[in-house]
Amino acid sequence: MVNWRVSRGDLLKAAANLRRQKVLDFWAIVAGKNPPIRAFGMEQSGSLVSLADASACYQGLKRPCGDDDNGDERVIFILNPLEFFEYQFRPPIVHVNKRSVPEGLVFAAYARLDHPPEGGVRGVVTHWEFLEACPHEGTLPIDHGDRYCRLLWRRD
Repeated sequence: MVNWRVSRGDLLKAAANLRRQKVLDFWAIVAGKNPPIRAFGMEQSGSLVSLADASACYQGLKRPCGDDDNGDERVIFILNPLEFFEYQFRPPIVHVNKRSVPEGLVFAAYARLDHPPEGGVRGVVTHWEFLEACPHEGTLPIDHGDRYCRLLWRRD
């Protein structure tokens, strides 16, 4: 099993900027765990996914990313989650609702590789997002051939 660490700074930055949805997406889709919070009406989910459940993995972005001028030091995990948690603030109560992922979306998690890997850890997950799915290959993002350099593997 390959281990990845998460950019703690990015999670703290998202929380500090009140980007709560990013933090919930991390827990439910990247880590594959129910968020460690208490909120009104929050249901636990048993059908969450994590990086280990990715349907495809690419290496290289066809654009600069952070301090990587050509995006070659990035791997991109493509996931097809069924559910996510949605943050809603309705004063005075915070609601976190379990939702089905809308049809036509996939999820991408981006990681920067370590050279050499440190103690079994391959690199650091830096960011993640929902993307529109390819209409012909629904488990991959739209324009995946123009976004990423090379497909490392794919599960059918």
